[in-house]
Amino acid sequence: MSAINSKHHEVQVRLPLLATRPLMRRNQRSLAPLYILVMGAIVLMLQGFQCASPELTAARRAAKEKDYAKAKTSAETLLAKEPKSVEGHMILAMASVQLGDVQTAGMAYRRIMMMDVATPQQKAEASKGAYKLWVDEYNAGVTAFNAYVTTGVKGEGAEAQRRLNAASELKPEISEPLALLGRVQLEMGDTLAGASTFSRWWRSEQQGFDIASTKGIVLGIPRAQMLRTMGTPVQQNTDSLTNGGLLHRDKYDVGGRDFYIFSTTGPGEVDGVVDGWTYAPAPTLSVEEQRRHRTTSLDPLKQLAIIDYNKGQFEPALTWCTVVAKAKPSDQDLSPLRTKLYQELGRTDEALAEIRALVNANPNDQSYRNTLASMLQTLGRTNEAQKEFETVLSKEPENDIALFNMGALWKNVAAEKQKAERDRAAADKKYRINEKSYHDDLMTSASYYERLYRLPKYRDDLLVLEQLYNIYEVVRNDAKRNSVISTFEGLDSVMGTDLNYLTIMERIYARSNMESKARAIEARIKKLR
Repeated sequence: MSAINSKHHEVQVRLPLLATRPLMRRNQRSLAPLYILVMGAIVLMLQGFQCASPELTAARRAAKEKDYAKAKTSAETLLAKEPKSVEGHMILAMASVQLGDVQTAGMAYRRIMMMDVATPQQKAEASKGAYKLWVDEYNAGVTAFNAYVTTGVKGEGAEAQRRLNAASELKPEISEPLALLGRVQLEMGDTLAGASTFSRWWRSEQQGFDIASTKGIVLGIPRAQMLRTMGTPVQQNTDSLTNGGLLHRDKYDVGGRDFYIFSTTGPGEVDGVVDGWTYAPAPTLSVEEQRRHRTTSLDPLKQLAIIDYNKGQFEPALTWCTVVAKAKPSDQDLSPLRTKLYQELGRTDEALAEIRALVNANPNDQSYRNTLASMLQTLGRTNEAQKEFETVLSKEPENDIALFNMGALWKNVAAEKQKAERDRAAADKKYRINEKSYHDDLMTSASYYERLYRLPKYRDDLLVLEQLYNIYEVVRNDAKRNSVISTFEGLDSVMGTDLNYLTIMERIYARSNMESKARAIEARIKKLR
């Protein structure tokens, strides 16, 4: 048999690689969630006075008649003379909202919240007003960001930045806009601005991470385990979701400050999973805002690690990797980078000893064993990594991290054997490549990817599907290869505007000699760009 030269029969290496762009192992269709406003209606608190100035009377009348431009002008005239007029600021905020002037409305609301003469009720209404604006701006930023990532249209990226900056100015006490703003800046090529924004986010969040670490709370653990660790909460609240799930808020007193821990119970699940926390929320926030359910993001920390690594600043990069590992041991995104950093710093043995100690101390938590296995895999110690992943799967047969990495491990074993066969054939023209030497390994890899694909959350995972396509392409199993193509095509109705999806489809059609379909996809990509 002659050597295989066609790219159609090449095993694609899928070991985890260092990333220079945002880390997203799953497809990018849901890059950031929208916030749902659950606070009560906002009421314009207009105070009655026996003697009102002409400017206040004019502002009131214009507001009542819904002449918002006049109401705004009158309120501004009033405030030039009476800067402490709470009602004047409230009318200015209301009119500005109606006119789409978010910045002026936000400034008016914040001034009310800082005014000594404002009543608690007026301050609460102003906070609600600012929060509603925040939700609107943040959600608009999320929508624009997702549109930018899926279409590549720069105008969407600029709109995302504008909206997220506005949200951050409205509620500087809330860090979520900074996490997403930094992502937008990185996506648009401004690494310096992204790093600066992520650093601002970290200054806002660091105390919460430190408290969680001190208390032994990590993201992803069962709520029941969290309750055993923290004890009885000072206050508990549960909200129902429309899909049948539950949101839990458990409040604790830590050092005289509030520490909220948030968990989510999915539909049909028995226990919740810890997905966020808030420590010492700002007193300028309303009670509803202080205890709102939030998911603690790790993305800014991951991006800071990558940025520092790319700059050759290995110690700071390792610090960020360690913060992520402590906050959520089950998150393996940075495991390859962390291993690489330990190697660069000459501390590989230290890293292995550290993670082995965690494995021994937490025998029932497979996230630590996955980390050990991933580290061994990155170090090229394949047999040891395989044994550790197998141990994980013997205890948790549906552990997605172990399944994915076992698929990658066997696929790379096959790639190495294929390369060896090709090198031998290149050196000896009479040698016939022994494809079976690596086909069996590929089918072993496929068995793990198939198990992973059968899990509900991986039914539309583009990366897993592409691995299966490549395997069946190389082993020439046309029936299964065509089945994967059909599965890809079935996703078009929900992913048809996703550049990542379309790029994969174009590549698959081209490699399958489906030239007309490849050209059609290419045309769709050009329209989106």
